[in-house]
Order: sequence, then structure tokens, then C-alpha cells
Amino acid sequence: MPKRILIWDDLRHGTGVPVIDEQHRRLIAAINVLYDGVEIGLPHGALRHSLASVLALADRHFAVEEALMRAHGYRKSRPVLPP
Repeated sequence: MPKRILIWDDLRHGTGVPVIDEQHRRLIAAINVLYDGVEIGLPHGALRHSLASVLALADRHFAVEEALMRAHGYRKSRPVLPP
């Protein structure tokens, strides 16, 4: 039975920005898939694929998040990831 290492909760984790919340949900789901794969002992190739999925989602998410912060003039914003 799959375990969820992370559980999304709209009240605790929601930002009120639909695109960001949806990306957070997808990231959490992908992290849970990766965790399950480790727990059940999937082959390294499958785990690499799962990890690549998490990293790609995170990369896209941070790009969107940073663009939104810049677009809304959030002065304290700085890149989450180095260029």
C-alpha cells in the first residue's frame, strides 16, 4: 500500500494563488511516488526517472514562482536556484 510522506492541506499549505497551489500539489504527489519507489525497492532506473520528474517539476515551479514575484513587484524576491 502506498505511503504518503507528505500530505497537502489547503488550509495549512495553500497560498491562495491557484497555479502555485496546483504546482505544490503536483510536487508533493511526485515526492510521494519517489518515496514509495524507494520503500518498495524499485530498480535504480525507475528511481532515477522518478527523481528526474521531481526535479523537473521543481525547476518549472521555481521559475513560475520567481516570475510571479517579479511581476507583482515583490522586492525581497531573489532567485531560488542559481542561474
